[in-house]
Amino acid sequence: MNYGQNFKNIRISKGYSLKEVAEGIISSSFLSKFERGESDISLSNFILLLNKLNISIEEYILISRDYQPSEFEIFLHTIRHAYEQNNIPFLIDIYKEEEKKWKSHLSSSYKCNYIMTKALIRDLNRNFEITNSERNFISDYLLKNDHWGYYEIILFGNAMCILKYQTVIILAKEIISKSKLNIKIPKIKTEFIRILLNVVIYTIETGHLDDAKWFLNYIDEIPNNTYLYFEKTKHLFLKGLYQIEKNQLNEGIKNAEKAIEVIGILEDANIQNNHKLFLKKFI
Repeated sequence: MNYGQNFKNIRISKGYSLKEVAEGIISSSFLSKFERGESDISLSNFILLLNKLNISIEEYILISRDYQPSEFEIFLHTIRHAYEQNNIPFLIDIYKEEEKKWKSHLSSSYKCNYIMTKALIRDLNRNFEITNSERNFISDYLLKNDHWGYYEIILFGNAMCILKYQTVIILAKEIISKSKLNIKIPKIKTEFIRILLNVVIYTIETGHLDDAKWFLNYIDEIPNNTYLYFEKTKHLFLKGLYQIEKNQLNEGIKNAEKAIEVIGILEDANIQNNHKLFLKKFI
């Protein structure tokens, strides 16, 4: 991307002069050089300049990409769609392509991508092989990272099914301690809560009710956001399952059925029916 030219295009489209934007930050001549691609600029100054245009750096990058998704967003959408369609042959093609990229570039992200894809295949076909070294690579990669962003949260969520129970719990608590600042970003917060809800499902299904209660209570303490309707409803559903497992049948069934009713209003009938079948099987 030509960062300077893109900045100039946005500045002009908003009706700002060079002097208006540069004043108090850098000289007009230096900004002009940046816009022509003749000089680089520090990130701190660049953010200040974007603030003058009333635009976030995330919005700037999106505009600069002509509103096209990033490479990882395309990859994520592709594997999720293939997984939902139960398209194992296509997922195998994707994992082999990511493995090839890793062997060419030796980038950890490509290795994580191909193992993440293999994990989804494994979730659809329990006979599909995942090596211990691949499992260990994912857990080691996540544990050594002191800062969990969108990528790490997505990686953990998709690879959870291939990890041992105690590893899942350790990493789930890592995500809480290492994502505290990032969950202020709505996109990350949504994924963060969804992953923790999946952890609750895992703990309930494996009979670890103390862990289920701990994560349910933690999710309860996360500040409310009105846009997280589905996540709140899912939390109510899982709370109902937990209560059923604790022999609080009437209250548990009531909460689970209330959640299913709301899901029917918010989502399509297939998701509602899936939850009805899950509850029936659970009872």
